[in-house]
Amino acid sequence: ENNLSFAGILGMIDPPRESVKKSVLLCKNAGIRPIMITGDSLNTAIAIAKDSGILTNEEEAITGEELDQLSEEELYQNIDKYCVYARVSPMNKLAIVNAWKKHDKVVAMTGDGVNDAPAIKVANIGVAMGSGTDVAKETAKMIIIDDNFSSIVAGIEEGRNAYSNIRKVCIMLLSCGFAEVLFFILSIIFNLPIPLVAIQLLWLNLVTDGLQDMALSFEKETDTIMKEKPRKTTESLFEREMIIQILLSGLFIGVIVFAVWWFLVDALNFEVAHARGYVLALMVFMQNVHVLNCRSESKSVFHNSFKTNPFILIVIVGTILLQMLVMEVPVLSSFLQTYDVPPMHLLLLFAMSLPVLFVMEVYKYIKRNKK
Repeated sequence: ENNLSFAGILGMIDPPRESVKKSVLLCKNAGIRPIMITGDSLNTAIAIAKDSGILTNEEEAITGEELDQLSEEELYQNIDKYCVYARVSPMNKLAIVNAWKKHDKVVAMTGDGVNDAPAIKVANIGVAMGSGTDVAKETAKMIIIDDNFSSIVAGIEEGRNAYSNIRKVCIMLLSCGFAEVLFFILSIIFNLPIPLVAIQLLWLNLVTDGLQDMALSFEKETDTIMKEKPRKTTESLFEREMIIQILLSGLFIGVIVFAVWWFLVDALNFEVAHARGYVLALMVFMQNVHVLNCRSESKSVFHNSFKTNPFILIVIVGTILLQMLVMEVPVLSSFLQTYDVPPMHLLLLFAMSLPVLFVMEVYKYIKRNKK
């Protein structure tokens, strides 16, 4: 090119979206390490990574040419030193993903081009952009339609909430089931009548398990869920902390209900049918109070607003009113083989259900202070 006159120079930039910086910070708080792998020059990659909050120290950036000089073992030993990879080839991307996987990390690889496909395929979670090539989308396990990194973070939060809610439902179901089994076993051991008949147990499962579990599935711990560290892939759903909560709450509920049953039948000589009305009401109260404990495995009941999940309050109030209706309407009470309980006695039974809140609050307090 000859005989040209310099007229000017134009600089262009494709800046990250405004939401990216916030999403990167969310990832770091959640124990997720965002890493940039790009074909852009090193200076461009560093500038974008700093702007996004991915990079703080330029020594954490490396080029594909420098990666080519490292052996597979050297890359494995030094992979956690870098969070920005610039001017990389498809083989560099593949090597980076494999090196992280060797450290037992769950790797999500995003991309949109043909050159990203090999790394997307070997990653634990291959993510393609909706505007990407067909090869990238066919290789990926997940496609982001809006090409937005924040959508991936939102998906992680949604997944964590779903897993957390599964645990809450399990704690509710198993602790209440354990309490009922314990209650029956203690009655048999102490030679007392069977405390509840089959239809009453079915009623309990309907109004204190089914409705509450459905309401728990709408829980969203938005203020804490993205501050927890990732769980191990080998970790069982029924890990130690969960089992302790199930046993502790179930044991307390079962013993309290049995103590009331023994007092009514053995000490006060209540008719069995009338005593069952008291115990059924107590079980409904206790299990509806216990659902408040199940809303969070660590957070205090008093710091868990109903605004985030109004269904819980609706279900609790509705269930208790339904129980009152069943006891007061003769047709329904005869069907459930139960009897009405005087209002003052109902208040006493409700008061006896509240200590389960205190027991679990103490446990959560101890658990929080251990961390």
